[in-house]
Amino acid sequence: MQPTTFRDNGDWTLVTRRHKKKIKTTFLTQFQANCYDIHDVYGNNLSASFIASTIKDIERIKLRLENSGFWTKVKSLQCWKMEKYTLFSSSPHQRKVSHFYCLGLGKLSSFRSKMQFSLLLLIIEFLRQDTFSTPILKTYDPVYTVNDIEVLKYFGFDICSNKNGRYALSELESCPTAATSRPLFEQSVNQIQNTAGEKPATNFHTPSSPERTPAGTITDIPKPNFQGDESASASKQVLFYMPHCMRILYNNIMESNWNKNSLKNILLVGNSFQNTTDKILCKQDKKKWSILIKAKELVDEYSLPNYQAHDDVFNDTVVHVFSEDKLNKVPISTWKIGEGVAQRHGH
Repeated sequence: MQPTTFRDNGDWTLVTRRHKKKIKTTFLTQFQANCYDIHDVYGNNLSASFIASTIKDIERIKLRLENSGFWTKVKSLQCWKMEKYTLFSSSPHQRKVSHFYCLGLGKLSSFRSKMQFSLLLLIIEFLRQDTFSTPILKTYDPVYTVNDIEVLKYFGFDICSNKNGRYALSELESCPTAATSRPLFEQSVNQIQNTAGEKPATNFHTPSSPERTPAGTITDIPKPNFQGDESASASKQVLFYMPHCMRILYNNIMESNWNKNSLKNILLVGNSFQNTTDKILCKQDKKKWSILIKAKELVDEYSLPNYQAHDDVFNDTVVHVFSEDKLNKVPISTWKIGEGVAQRHGH
C-alpha cells in the first residue's frame, strides 16, 4: 500500500519516495567492503582500512622525507663514501649491502614507527641503487599485529624468528629467495580487480621490493651470485636497523658477531654506542657490558641530522661502521668473550 498524507485543503495526496543520489563507489570503498571479513590462518581479523591507510601514510612520509633537507644530509654522511670500509670498497661485488634487518620498530599505528620505517626504505633504495639483485629484508618485533605484518610483507619484508638480537652473519641465509608468499592484502586487491575491473589508484611498489605486474603478481627475480672463497660471514654485508632499541639488543648483535670478518661487514643504525656506554659507571656493569664497551672503541659513528619537525624520532641515532684499520690493530685478547657479560635475556 502506497503511503499518503493529509493536505491543508482537506485532500489526500500520494507520497512518493525520492530516489537517493547514487554515490560512485571508489576503489578503496570496494576494497574495504571486500576485505573486512578476511582472516589469517590463525583466525585473526585483518583490517583492510588500516592496511591500506598505513601503506599510504608510509608512502606519503617517505616522499616527504625524500624531498627534505634531512634526507639530503643523510645521503651526504661521510660513512657512505669512505673506501676504508669494506662495505663501500671499490670492488663492485662488495659495495652493496645484501641483508637488511629491521628490529624493534614498534607498532605501525605509531607515527614514529612509520617515520623510522620510511627512512629505512630510503636507505635501502640508496644503498641498492644500480643493483638488480634482490636483497634479503627481515624484520621482527614482538608487538607486531597481524595488520602490521601484512603492511611489512607488502614492502617485501619477511618476519624473522626472535633471537633477542643474536643474529650472527655466519648463520644468515646466503641468497634471497625469489619470492615470498603474497600477503592477504595483495590477494584482496586482486580479487577486487578481477570483479570490478579496476586498478588501485596508488602504486605502492618500491624499487627495493619484488617487481610486481599490474595484476599484483610477483615476477621471477635474478638472484645475486657471490663469487670467490669468502667465508660465510665475509660474503654477507648486513645493515641492522634498530633505532631506540634496548641496550641488550645492541650488545647481543655485537657478541654474536664478535670477530673481524663479521664486524667489517656490518652497518648498524641505532642509538650511539658512545652515549649508551658512557652511562655505564659501576665496575660490575662494565664487566656485564664489556662487549659493547669494546665495540665503542672499534666503531666509527656518524650522527643522523636532527629532524626538526619531529625531533624525538631520530635523536641519538647514528650509523655505526667498522673499519678494517681499527679491527686489525687490536690485540687478540680483544676477541675473547669473558664470563659475566650480558646474557641473552639480560637487561
